[in-house]
Amino acid sequence: MKASGTSQVGRNGKPSWWRRFWIGSAIVAVAISIVQYILYWKGLIGVRSLLSTPLIILGGIGLGYIVEHVKHEVISEETLLTVSKIVYTVGLGTCVFGFLTWIFVALSVQFFTETLHLFTRPRWWDQYGMLLAMPPSYAFGTYLGYRLGKRLGFKSRWLNVPQAE
Repeated sequence: MKASGTSQVGRNGKPSWWRRFWIGSAIVAVAISIVQYILYWKGLIGVRSLLSTPLIILGGIGLGYIVEHVKHEVISEETLLTVSKIVYTVGLGTCVFGFLTWIFVALSVQFFTETLHLFTRPRWWDQYGMLLAMPPSYAFGTYLGYRLGKRLGFKSRWLNVPQAE
């Protein structure tokens, strides 16, 4: 188990993750700036949005730095593994897979009723059917996220989590 505050320090006295963080932040900041300038010159965003870009970039860099610092120097490996399990189950499973399953159910019902005319859709489906389809879709998505995380040992490129037992 990693003790709190035991990040490896490089030759220049900086933590080992420090250089990689700043290189990635610079690349993302330049990419966001270029996209914003293109959108401005195409007339898709206004001056206010263009001028708020540096503030958004600085806020994102600050938040990212806090996350990296906490991840590498504050919390233990056990806590990091717990966070990884939550991210796989709730973040990837419920939010991503659950939402995609719910959309798939909605499009499937639409396709089978209006395109193929296999059955007639009840009138209540438009109002209440999607709400009834939501809990099983999100439960299935949560199950998929957990199974994927378990299969990968709850490891992630971004979290550097030790192998789950």
